[in-house]
Amino acid sequence: GQMISPVEKPVQGEFRLIDKMLNIQDKVFETPTVLLSGAVSGEEEVPDGVVGVLVRSAKEAPDILSHCAVRARNFGVLLATCFDPAISAKLAEDLEGKWVEVRCKPDGTLEVEAKPRPTGDAAKATAVAEELKKAEAT
Repeated sequence: GQMISPVEKPVQGEFRLIDKMLNIQDKVFETPTVLLSGAVSGEEEVPDGVVGVLVRSAKEAPDILSHCAVRARNFGVLLATCFDPAISAKLAEDLEGKWVEVRCKPDGTLEVEAKPRPTGDAAKATAVAEELKKAEAT
């Protein structure tokens, strides 16, 4: 795959399949969401709540300089393409609706695996811990 907008830390969210990024422009995802998307033209906004976008095939992926790619980088949203349709199909089959973690490996590949879904409190606690860490770091 190709990293259009790599992220240093793993991202976690619910794995959802969409046909086209254009179809969900005004949607707000209440839960952190990782999208496996068909065509992304590059003109789209990344919807609120989306932490990662995996584009099914390189043919449908946005240009690295496109609006969508720039926005993703600015917001720390993972944006990458799966070059192998077989991998996309397997991800879709195995992980739809599950909570996943996506990691960018140093060699530029992606690792996607199912994780236990954080419960409300755990998710909040993690967010608070992150905020505290940031506060201490400054």
